[in-house]
Amino acid sequence: MKKTTGKIKMLAALSVLTLTASTVLYGCGGSGDTKKTSTTTSSAAASAKSSQAAAVDVTKVADRLLNEIKYDDKLAEAEKESLDVIYPGLPKDKIKAMKIYVSSSGGTSEEIAAFEAGDEETAKEIETKLKERVEAQKTSFKNYVPEELKRLENALVIRKGNYVYLSVSGDPDKAKSIIEEN
Repeated sequence: MKKTTGKIKMLAALSVLTLTASTVLYGCGGSGDTKKTSTTTSSAAASAKSSQAAAVDVTKVADRLLNEIKYDDKLAEAEKESLDVIYPGLPKDKIKAMKIYVSSSGGTSEEIAAFEAGDEETAKEIETKLKERVEAQKTSFKNYVPEELKRLENALVIRKGNYVYLSVSGDPDKAKSIIEEN
């Protein structure tokens, strides 16, 4: 009976991860117009950015995290359509810009997310959703790939004003350095 219960738990965890990976991959097959969804900024927001001395292009921060840190898995840019699966309840209508990369195979917990919120309240809400994501991933990977828990225990969720970042990698110190530079 113990063997059967263990197999059922393993199959359940594998099913959840397969569904998540399928959703991400389905989202990756979108219209190919990823630049529009990840860098959308209104002209009013652009004006506000130019007047802010500390304006940050979150897409560039996400790309630096992707290119300057070594990942075990290939990370793929998440499509807007898959956001509800990855971050349920994310206030998408209050986000000025974002860029998200997730594990393309679903076999690792590696992930990058960078957001520019419209205001500080929204930034706090995004921060909460990112922390919830990390906790959900811990639960998923605990029985599926326990080795991933180390990465998840060292996951970074950093909020700087209206900017919020998530980095799950094998090099949290490098990730923190990149985020803090911006």
